[in-house]
Amino acid sequence: GHVHILDESYFDKNFGMKNEALEAMIQRLMCGGAEALNQEQKRAFHIIANHASLPKQKQLLMYLGGMGGTGKSRVVSTVMTFFREREEGARFKVVAPTGSAAALLGGSTYHSAIGINDRLDDANISQATLSKIKENFIGVQYIFVDEVSMLSCRDLAKISRRLAL
Repeated sequence: GHVHILDESYFDKNFGMKNEALEAMIQRLMCGGAEALNQEQKRAFHIIANHASLPKQKQLLMYLGGMGGTGKSRVVSTVMTFFREREEGARFKVVAPTGSAAALLGGSTYHSAIGINDRLDDANISQATLSKIKENFIGVQYIFVDEVSMLSCRDLAKISRRLAL
């Protein structure tokens, strides 16, 4: 069998859509023709869509993993469409360690998006750079780090520290 790590809200029996139009949109996005999501992809998308639809949420920490070709990018594209259709595209940002990986999903490198420079540490970042980074993340509630397996623990720590500033 498979082991899956799910957000605790997935198990909350009261967790569900109260808005029928929103639920219809979620179902349409999950089952949309040739781009229909498989069961695992639907589960991942539904967790994010339900979480994003709550009026008040705890932070969602979620790992979407799998070998190349398993459909991670399809889930991310569906999430992006979900936010765009709700006119909330600014709530979701995609970053990746390389420009080519970022470009595939319309994102940017974490270096440029988060202002990480291997030559400078957090103590040496200018206020102007920090202000620009904060401005770029106004309203962002969901960050997808693509190709996370290419990141070292040190890189992840840098990203975490920078986002906490």
